Amino acid sequence: MFISIGIGCKNAIGSLFIYILSYYKQTYSDEISLKNSTVFITLYTIPAAICALFSLKISSKFNINTYFRILSIIDTLSYLIAIHQKNFYFFLLFYSWIPNFIAYGLLLVPLMKNIWNSFSNYKG
Repeated sequence: MFISIGIGCKNAIGSLFIYILSYYKQTYSDEISLKNSTVFITLYTIPAAICALFSLKISSKFNINTYFRILSIIDTLSYLIAIHQKNFYFFLLFYSWIPNFIAYGLLLVPLMKNIWNSFSNYKG
């Protein structure tokens, strides 16, 4: 369930970003610009990629099911925290940085390894 909620929230940011930006700009601060916010969103790929390098070592220290569940819950909770933020940059932190850092940085590589090990002998 948490993974489904997280996936739905990830897909929404791309199509709704300009409306979210406009809302924060009109409601809270005129200093927010599209240029500043897109740079902020683009930069989250760097820590996610660095974390992906170490994700297998981190995941090997835990039970894999518990590891996936904890990160999925953190991913979903970050979206719930994000919708209550009044600061646009805190909103981006909880809506794009933390979930993408977790989903792409910590979850993707161990998940692919798990899938590969489960179906390694299957030839289709």
